[in-house]
Amino acid sequence: FQNKRDGAKTDPAAVSGLNGDGYYYITSNGDNSYYLCPAGATYVTYDVGQPYLTTNTTGKVDGSLWIIQYIDTESKYQIKHYGDNKYLTHNTSKSNTASRLRVHLQSEDGGDNSLFAISENGTQIYNIIPKGQSDGLNPANGNKAGDVGVNSSTVTIGGTTYNVGGMIGLYGVDDGNSKWILTFVKKCVTPEITVDDGGNVTITSVTFGAAIFYTDDNTDPATSDTRKLYNGTFSLGTATMIRAIATKDEFVNSEEAVYNSSSCKTPIIVLNKENGLWQQLD
Repeated sequence: FQNKRDGAKTDPAAVSGLNGDGYYYITSNGDNSYYLCPAGATYVTYDVGQPYLTTNTTGKVDGSLWIIQYIDTESKYQIKHYGDNKYLTHNTSKSNTASRLRVHLQSEDGGDNSLFAISENGTQIYNIIPKGQSDGLNPANGNKAGDVGVNSSTVTIGGTTYNVGGMIGLYGVDDGNSKWILTFVKKCVTPEITVDDGGNVTITSVTFGAAIFYTDDNTDPATSDTRKLYNGTFSLGTATMIRAIATKDEFVNSEEAVYNSSSCKTPIIVLNKENGLWQQLD
């Protein structure tokens, strides 16, 4: 992950007890079926940009996955939403009758307001504390049903009712609801595309059990209506570009692999008269 700050690097292993390359689910301690998600029609019908807790985990890799980035110049972390790359950021002033400092999502790096300390407070249990604060992230009234927009409620999607935790604000780090479980999520390895002299295309992935989707019309293999599931070697035909990704349940999609036949030029070999050696022209 490339970060905007000079000297920044991704180092989630610097969080004691965590591992991997920075993709995590953030769930509530005591009942880890509640996932931290941004508000939206798929999850919660509250204000867009406000993170909440919900038991609805449909499509959770896109909806409730977070990127944790270590900023070594600050010895703090940034937390970004995987689906839209927005920063978790705390407000600059307290709000509502509870007089709590709230958090929101925004597209721009919020400076110090987008920096968090992450520290263990129990075995594999963490506090997430904004820079300059002593309190940690905490859902309003825990996960209990309550008033919409104040504490928590329920939402019905497709005929199924899900529990929804309250707005996320700050509260004492030893409160049970200020403790979180961070679950590492693996990422598929980028597939490899090879084309032999006969124009036969083979796509492989070293991620066991991964499905490979590809397109031959230069559309996005992650979202395109024309994408195809790779089932074995096929002919390149008249296609000039193959784009492919690897996917797997509970994994983050791989980076995209691209084969472009227009970039595969036939080398030109000429004889250098001065030294009598053959050489390839650029």
